[in-house]
Amino acid sequence: MGDWRVISQEKAKRQQLYGIGGWLLVLAVYLGLVFVTTVLYKFFLFPDLYPATGPAGSILSPDGQAIRLTLFIDLLTSGVVLFTLLTKYNQFRLIASWLFLLKILLSMLNAFYISLSQENLLIFIYNGQQIIVLTAWLFYLNQSERVRVTYEAKISRHSFYDNQ
Repeated sequence: MGDWRVISQEKAKRQQLYGIGGWLLVLAVYLGLVFVTTVLYKFFLFPDLYPATGPAGSILSPDGQAIRLTLFIDLLTSGVVLFTLLTKYNQFRLIASWLFLLKILLSMLNAFYISLSQENLLIFIYNGQQIIVLTAWLFYLNQSERVRVTYEAKISRHSFYDNQ
């Protein structure tokens, strides 16, 4: 796992795996869709599904508060990771890994918080899906040679593409 060696940026750019392609492109599309869907949900669907309750009309129900926090974390995670991915920021893997890990932990807490009642079943399923999908992306980010070559100018010591 620690068998990575640093190469020059020029050599990294000549590698066949350099760039946003393959599964990294799928990740970019996924993050873009999550960001757009979350924005649409937050601003268009959320007020209708969870209107403010209480005498002043400004206090959300506990479920509404949990959903609002979940939406904010989804926007933050997908926005920051997508930005660092597209700008080829050299700390992309580290930032994405920590944010995905944070999102996984918060989804686990949120899943335990939400009961399995019929009303909250979709929220429970959403959190379970987030845990599975983000765990898979977390493993990909930390094992992918494309990510290492593109963002860190590192290549596996046993790489097939080493002679380029």
